[in-house]
Amino acid sequence: MFSKYKNNAKTIFLDPIFYTQYTLSKEEKLDIILSPSLYWVQKVVIPVKTTREAKKLLESVFDGVLLEGDYSYDLYKDGEYFFAFAYENQKILKALKDANIETQNINNIYFAQKELQNIDGAFEINKKQVIYKKDGIIMLLPPSLKGDDEYEELDLSHIQLSKHTIKLKYKKSYKKNITQSDLKLLKPIMLVFILSMMFFAQYYITSQQTTEIVKKTQNLFASNHLKSTTIQNKSMLLRYTNIQKRQDNIREYLSTLLSFRLTQDEHISKIKLNGNTLRVELENTTPNTQTYIQKRLAKKHIKYTIDTKQNKTILEISI
Repeated sequence: MFSKYKNNAKTIFLDPIFYTQYTLSKEEKLDIILSPSLYWVQKVVIPVKTTREAKKLLESVFDGVLLEGDYSYDLYKDGEYFFAFAYENQKILKALKDANIETQNINNIYFAQKELQNIDGAFEINKKQVIYKKDGIIMLLPPSLKGDDEYEELDLSHIQLSKHTIKLKYKKSYKKNITQSDLKLLKPIMLVFILSMMFFAQYYITSQQTTEIVKKTQNLFASNHLKSTTIQNKSMLLRYTNIQKRQDNIREYLSTLLSFRLTQDEHISKIKLNGNTLRVELENTTPNTQTYIQKRLAKKHIKYTIDTKQNKTILEISI
């Protein structure tokens, strides 16, 4: 994980909520480690031999898991497991823009899951968040959920980065010096050519993949111990979908809670999940802050009850 080698690029941690606004010259470069808040990750076993084959199945790995959005996919293999990723290109670009990071300042972009996989224990990644590993997955939580009072700050400058990077998609426009007569001549020719290529390519791909898809489907059923009937599988899918929906709600509510604008003296002292109720305690809250919190929760359509005792606020949110 750690190395004495250093390049000219500074390594930073990019989070969409708690971020630093940088002031960079054109020559300065950054190696950017993406917060787990900027991607989804699954640790899975895929019954294929190569990473190239596994990439073809990535979208199905996240089927029924992701919230609505335009996702890109990536993965790497570690032992018998594949770590599969789904991320929204525009969400990462927005986080870069909020942090005042230009394209010219980006050296490489990495997943925290890959670059911080060797951490042992919990570390403070910024003033509001703690990062640690559980069951092989890099997690990001507020300090109050881990229970300890003090955390060692994670020194990113000593991390030896891997070769696993991602490339973001930027919108580009090109100007071509084509006359009107050229366009009139090219349009019908290109249209016929494109339609012909699309037809033959689709025909070839379909004929080649039909047998392969059937075979892989059978292998997936056997290796994942799926039930023999569609009704049984749908029932099992519904159960796991409900579990995932509950986890998505918890994640969304925690994100909202951690984005509250609190004063220096105000803070979240406790977060506890009890059954279907998320209990949150805030200390030293003023009446203005209590009103602000209620407006934020109402705007997010989050069902809650609130109890205020002097300068203490207790929220109970239904999951």
